[in-house]
Amino acid sequence: MTALLVVATAGAVPARAQATPIPDGRGVPHPRAVRVLRVPSEWHTIQAAIDHARDGDVVLVAPGTYTGVVDFHGKAIEVIGVEGATRTILYPCATRGLFGHTKDSFTNLASVTL
Repeated sequence: MTALLVVATAGAVPARAQATPIPDGRGVPHPRAVRVLRVPSEWHTIQAAIDHARDGDVVLVAPGTYTGVVDFHGKAIEVIGVEGATRTILYPCATRGLFGHTKDSFTNLASVTL
């Protein structure tokens, strides 16, 4: 049995569906929507949002001054200050520093002043 992966293309030519056969359809993960976790409206701390995030999720941080450790737990996520680095400030915890367990180039901390 062969499963088909359907991909829509767009550009200079009209969009049309293309099918690519996938042998047996096994090992193909089901796509999931990227979740957006908001600090502090949904999660009280940046770390709490990171703890509940999964690979691919985005943590949006409202303007403010935050303290603590940012441990990504090896997750490939993005943490973004929504109004830029001048309005979102992160101070490290005095005893543990600031960062722990990132996933190299797949982890992104943006628009935050450290």
